[in-house]
Amino acid sequence: MYILALGHGAIIPVGQNPPAYVTTRGINVPQNIASIFYERAASQGALPIVRFKEGKGPYRDTSWADFARMVNELAFGLASLGLESKTSAAIFSPTSHLWVAADMAIISNGAFSIPLYPTCSDADAEFILNNSEAQFLFVANESLLKRSLAIRENLPNLKKVVLMAAPSRGRSLSDLNLSDEDRALVIGLEELQELGRQFKEEKPELIKERIAATGLEDLATVIYTSGTTGTPKGAMITHGNIAAILEDLKVIIPVGAADVYLAYLPLSHVFERICGEFYCIQSGGVYSFAEGIEHMAKNLAEVQPTMVLVVPRVLERIYNKVKAGIDASPKNKKALAQWAINVGKEMLQCRSNAQEPSLMLRAKHYVATRLVLTKIK
Repeated sequence: MYILALGHGAIIPVGQNPPAYVTTRGINVPQNIASIFYERAASQGALPIVRFKEGKGPYRDTSWADFARMVNELAFGLASLGLESKTSAAIFSPTSHLWVAADMAIISNGAFSIPLYPTCSDADAEFILNNSEAQFLFVANESLLKRSLAIRENLPNLKKVVLMAAPSRGRSLSDLNLSDEDRALVIGLEELQELGRQFKEEKPELIKERIAATGLEDLATVIYTSGTTGTPKGAMITHGNIAAILEDLKVIIPVGAADVYLAYLPLSHVFERICGEFYCIQSGGVYSFAEGIEHMAKNLAEVQPTMVLVVPRVLERIYNKVKAGIDASPKNKKALAQWAINVGKEMLQCRSNAQEPSLMLRAKHYVATRLVLTKIK
């Protein structure tokens, strides 16, 4: 299992000249993120790409073929409503498979996506949407829809708001208490897909043409800081920036179609976005989604991932939970656990120094693993 950690203050490099970087390394980088996605979908059609829960049900999978079809319909739907290449659309949502679908639909148009943290203030959301000149806004649920509509009069560029999840309690969009003006602005995800299917019949090659016209130097996304240091600031990230990093990740963490990711970090952040979403698209693994950080332990057991992205705070929470369990144990069990951990540290030190562990250490480690370490894992 790979655990890729991002330390405090770490920055993912974005490079200066992606095509030259790729050429000097002798690497054949695909033209852009959308072409990577559709090429992978064509080669792995029946295999799962996303694994997620709906409500309280069990995890379910969507295949590459079905997911790519959904993305393509959304992309055509956005185009039918006026999304052009080299313009922007925003995503206001927690991490989910629909977040990825919206992102890829935007990028498929040669446009660039603008992530918004679902916890950001209304003032920050308004600033980011205006600063990025976002014309379309995907929102996850009714709560974020309500917040978005509350500031819509201050968003002169906004053409449509796409509600990604169906309204709760079996209601439809028409059941929501919206003004006529707001109702004209809002469209549901399935309605957008239907528009896309109709528009594809009129211009079947449009999305392919837009993907083909998108180069490594074009923007894929603008990711804004969280606003903790003042007004949010947008980092402009190109397809070439991302492609170059993905090529390096393949060397560092060689994963493939059989691997399973578990996502819980915000896709609004560059770490989960590139090392999770885009790396999964390139490598072909199954991108699974946790129900939330508070459900991580349960979801880890359900999904059995081979790769998890973590930040220091998450590792600290895991450590504190394990330590609290040990500290609350009876005296003899606590002593046994501490002995096993110390043996594990000895073995780790031995392996780190490329030394062959002694017969005694191997025996102790076998006992420690059987009695304690396997349970901690």
